Amino acid sequence: MLKERSNTLMNSIEEYFDFLSNVPDIKKEDISESIAKIFDVESKENTISNWLSFLLDSNRYKDDGPLKALLGLFLEANQFEETDTDTVIVSREYTLLNRRRVDLLIETDDLIIGIENKIFSSIHNDQLNDYYDKLRIQHEKNDRDRKIMTVLLAPSWSEDVIQTRMKDVKQIVVTYEELANAFAEIPQKNIEYRNYFILNEFVKYVNDYIREGAMELNNEWAVFNSKHSAELTEIVKNGEQQLEILSNKIEKTLNDVGNKIFTSSEQQMDNFHVYKKVTSKAFYFQLFHTTWEKYKIHYEIGAGDYESRGFILPAILHLLIDVEDKETRTMMNSNPDVFTDFKHIQIHNRIKEFIIDYSSQEAFNATFQNIENELYNWHKSNKDALLNVIPSIKV
Repeated sequence: MLKERSNTLMNSIEEYFDFLSNVPDIKKEDISESIAKIFDVESKENTISNWLSFLLDSNRYKDDGPLKALLGLFLEANQFEETDTDTVIVSREYTLLNRRRVDLLIETDDLIIGIENKIFSSIHNDQLNDYYDKLRIQHEKNDRDRKIMTVLLAPSWSEDVIQTRMKDVKQIVVTYEELANAFAEIPQKNIEYRNYFILNEFVKYVNDYIREGAMELNNEWAVFNSKHSAELTEIVKNGEQQLEILSNKIEKTLNDVGNKIFTSSEQQMDNFHVYKKVTSKAFYFQLFHTTWEKYKIHYEIGAGDYESRGFILPAILHLLIDVEDKETRTMMNSNPDVFTDFKHIQIHNRIKEFIIDYSSQEAFNATFQNIENELYNWHKSNKDALLNVIPSIKV
């Protein structure tokens, strides 16, 4: 069965070479190094909401310029000329009666504004109207005079923006592009330089990541995607199957080595187990001896920083010995001769790197035979040194 599926792996790769050669050459946008990019939070809605809540809270930001800029985008259009921003409360994840949470809630003396921030996810179950009803019920007893509003904040290209404006003219929609333009016009005046810098970084984030269409499909790619949707779906499906074949092959390799180096011939007992993690962003397999776990030592076959996206095969595999416990590493590093291959023991210690040869079934199998041989021989050469440093460990 494994052999048949491995043959499928080879055939499928060759079948798509011609197809993939026609994929449009999309020019990568040069996105500047904003704070959001540096800390890899461009697509994290909660982080962006936290950022925005700081800017809109005049008590924290020490200026009401950003709050007034936001309100200026929709108050007048909704027959509400202005509000006193001297007293303002900005809450994150405000809990409603039905346990749903509003991303941002802004309260002034005469306004209660619920803001739903949707950069990438979508609104569902009539969220805005539901938020309005629940806010009205929660505040009608003590806040009968305060006007309640709900706002959708999203990029202009968001389907939610398009649909909301078409279907519900009463709903307030503010796009990120509109907000960035309003923020960009705020003069520095008496704003602290640090806070003004944070404001400008938010504008840069919108300009560089949202307005420039970082999440939009390039027109050429959109046409290609539409034309070849069936083929792309098939690629993903086959890719998932091929990744499973590869995963099974790696797991079998580690089990084969484990049987050779860890199984007690006298008692016919397996003194090891294999742990694996195969997700879209993690791809590694670990071989544990039962007594090694106390010291958090194991062998590992992994693909480094590679992200499979759930269907993409890695080109390279790393064979490692991991020492995750700090005290164990200190013990090993106090004896410089423990492993001659490593000058200093770290968490991840690479034994060897292997390029996976997908060119034929024979070459594919040979790659894993090489990995198995390398691990077996490395363990055989180094187990005594490990035992000398940690006498209680069994190898």
